[in-house]
Amino acid sequence: GIGAHDREHYDSALAMFDWIHPNDSNFSWAVAEKANTLLAMERYEQVVEVCENALAKPSGYRGSLYMSLGTAYDELEQSDKALDAYERGINESPMSERLYFNKAITHIRRDEWQASFESLKRAVSINPYYASGHYVIGLLAREQGDYAVATLATSAFLMLENKSSRA
Repeated sequence: GIGAHDREHYDSALAMFDWIHPNDSNFSWAVAEKANTLLAMERYEQVVEVCENALAKPSGYRGSLYMSLGTAYDELEQSDKALDAYERGINESPMSERLYFNKAITHIRRDEWQASFESLKRAVSINPYYASGHYVIGLLAREQGDYAVATLATSAFLMLENKSSRA
């Protein structure tokens, strides 16, 4: 399924993920990957349904499900629900820098700069090697006229990711 997803053969990927039986030990993983594939297909309502159903049961992929759920709600322009999904995920996985990062992106979309900055600071404090966190801190700081922080965050980003298209 992942190979099909990576080749952008999303319908094939979904079929493979759906093929896994609920009693299979890989079922929780398949549901989380199905949510990612549905996100790539921009089927946000289906992502919400898949994630909410999966989150009603125990799973080792709850953090991923909360990220997909929050992203889907964000794309559906339901930012309150997106923030709620990220908070629920953070409550269960408080060391997930990606949940804090996604929460920050939702705050940016709502023009809530300080709340975004706080979430980003938490993301990079959890994982100082999280390049995307430093990158967005740099962009936000520059936008707010805080050039010292912008320079430091951008420098940290470039030390971590100096060969990408974002560099």
